[in-house]
Amino acid sequence: MSVERDLLPGAMDAEVPRGPEPSALRRAGSITKAVLPWIVSAGLFWLVASGVSWQSVLASLASVDLRWLAAALAVQALAYFLNSWRWRGLMNRQPKVPLRHAFGSLVLGQWANMLLPVRAGDLLRGWLLNRLDGVSTATAIASVFVDKLFDIVALLLMLAYVATLTQTNPITRTIVEILAVVTIPLVLASFAFAWWRGGWSAIANRFPNSAVAWATHIFERAHLSFSAFRTPSLFVIATLQSVALWSANLGAVVLMFQAFHFDLPWQAAVAVLVMTNLAFLVPAAPAGIGVFQYAAVLALSGWPVAPNAALAFAITANVCIFLLHVCLGTAASFWCGLKPFELFTRPWNRLRRDPAPAE
Repeated sequence: MSVERDLLPGAMDAEVPRGPEPSALRRAGSITKAVLPWIVSAGLFWLVASGVSWQSVLASLASVDLRWLAAALAVQALAYFLNSWRWRGLMNRQPKVPLRHAFGSLVLGQWANMLLPVRAGDLLRGWLLNRLDGVSTATAIASVFVDKLFDIVALLLMLAYVATLTQTNPITRTIVEILAVVTIPLVLASFAFAWWRGGWSAIANRFPNSAVAWATHIFERAHLSFSAFRTPSLFVIATLQSVALWSANLGAVVLMFQAFHFDLPWQAAVAVLVMTNLAFLVPAAPAGIGVFQYAAVLALSGWPVAPNAALAFAITANVCIFLLHVCLGTAASFWCGLKPFELFTRPWNRLRRDPAPAE
């Protein structure tokens, strides 16, 4: 201890200030991650539900035509099948993936996305294909990314169309501009990556037994999954499948309009479809509670729909989609040899324990 410190009055009693312990910081971060989605959901639900007549909301719920609602869910399940069909086609150079496995992995991923943060279910799709059919993890996850790129392009086109409608809320137009700035460079970079004929082997040989060689190996496998962007026939097929997929999604919304006796054009269904899909990108409570309702009511705000009826529609659609994911995900978990709740407690622990089939 220095002489100056010894001569200062009360120097021995002074405590040197210390920063928070690393464990405390981690604990605070974990608490924030767990609480923030619920705060976002509660805040948005309060915004959309404040001032509504809950008696009118309950009356709208009681008047729902269950036949149209069942038809909407059936068409939505068809959309998931079309999505798995497209995803399976994008892996044309990989080991043969049965359509049953592709469908099961996709609905399990969608189910997990309803409950896990940061869309971890999309990663789960890749791990499941690795476990079930021996597709390398890098290739499987890259194929999920390519599958999502087709959806991103479709959503951007529909968003651009929705922005031209006079009924569109100014908030929606702002969302279109932000997404265009973020996603268009991503799509262009993906096309550039797909067409790059880079010498992966040359790069790996220059840096043998290094992290660069490992990363090059991963990029080489991922590059195979981008074949849809450089193979005209595969690109056309995937595009047609995307049209069928999003037509089914749109049809499900139109049928749900019929269930609520909404006399709305198909353009309103496009607005609801786009906004509710974007809602799942926002960190929120499980099933997107609050965020989904806010997005649906915002999409319907420019159309002749009462706020009470719009909120009843949003609540019903959210609950129905969640239950559909639960039913399909539970069935698919048995197809893939997993326990349903295992996916949400420690989703990839089982996949690490069970060795994947040899490539």
